[in-house]
Amino acid sequence: MKHEASRSIEVLKEPVLNHNAVTPAEHFERVVSLVRVLRSECPWD
Repeated sequence: MKHEASRSIEVLKEPVLNHNAVTPAEHFERVVSLVRVLRSECPWD
C-alpha cells in the first residue's frame, strides 16, 4: 500500500503546481482522499 500512497501524493502535487486546472473543491476532495489512504495505511488511533 505504500506505493498507492506515493501515487496519491503525486496526483495531489499536480494540481498544486498547475492550480488553474483544478477548482478549490476538487483540490479539497483530493486532499481528503489522500488523508483517507494514509489513515488506512497507518492508523493513528
